[in-house]
Amino acid sequence: MTSRSGMLSKHRRISAHERAPTEPTRRHQRSPSLPEGSEAQYLPLFFKAATYERFGIDSLIFREACDADHFYLIHQGAVTLESFVPGRGETTVQTIGAGDALGWSWLFPPYLWHFSARAVEPTELVAFGAQYLRQQANEDPVFGFELVTRVANVLLQRLQSTRKKLLDFYIDR
Repeated sequence: MTSRSGMLSKHRRISAHERAPTEPTRRHQRSPSLPEGSEAQYLPLFFKAATYERFGIDSLIFREACDADHFYLIHQGAVTLESFVPGRGETTVQTIGAGDALGWSWLFPPYLWHFSARAVEPTELVAFGAQYLRQQANEDPVFGFELVTRVANVLLQRLQSTRKKLLDFYIDR
């Protein structure tokens, strides 16, 4: 796949129908990131919104302050969450891996990423279209509540991780 500039891209998007699911994919499709107790009911919504994406080492998955139009489940690999710090450049906030959810900004206006995400090893993700899931959440309040609850859990984990990193930073000084 080539980018707009004509350079070879390290990223490839594969539709859910193009790739036959493997056992690990089935396991991640039923991961804790999906609404527990109602997975069977809501799986078709997730499948309809899903694509499979691959990123090479050092590939940017999304950039801070850009449109947040997907959320991701990491199937394989590792991703750093980064933020730009004036005078220091990109700073790693957290590294997450297989089984983790990636992204929450897609659910809250103005739908812009609060961090950048970069693959630090070959990474495979299941990407879910945000606009479609937001529409489904508006149409089905029970689905919407469960989705927001799951995303809130991701937010809590990220907040706790950032808090720990800040404490480590100030304790080491």
